Amino acid sequence: MNTYAIAALAFVHLLGFNCMYGLIYRNGYIDALIRLRDYGPHVLPGSNNPILTRFVGIGPLDKLMTLGGVLFANVTDGSAPELSLYGFYFAGQLVGIFAIIILESLRLGNHRSVISV
Repeated sequence: MNTYAIAALAFVHLLGFNCMYGLIYRNGYIDALIRLRDYGPHVLPGSNNPILTRFVGIGPLDKLMTLGGVLFANVTDGSAPELSLYGFYFAGQLVGIFAIIILESLRLGNHRSVISV
C-alpha cells in the first residue's frame, strides 16, 4: 500500500480522535462526567431521574456505559428538542451506512474477506 495513503489516513484518524475526545477532555466535560458518576449526585443533570449504573455486571464496562448514558441523556429525554431532532437525523444517516455494509458483506466478491459475515 502507498506510504502516503497510510500517512494521510493516520493523520485523519488522529485529527478525528482529537476532535471527538480531545476537545471534551480539554474543556473539562469528561472530568465532570466522572465526578458525577463517582461522587454524585447520582441523578441525571436537571432532573430527579437516577443514573443507571449497572448494565452487564462487568465493572469497567458498566462504568463506560454509565458515562455514555449520562452523555446522551439530554439527547433522548426531550428537554432539548433540537438535540433529539439532530439525533433522529443522524440515526437516519446510519441506516444507509449499515445497509451498504450488510449488502457488501453478502456480495460474493467479498467472500472470505474482512467485511464478510
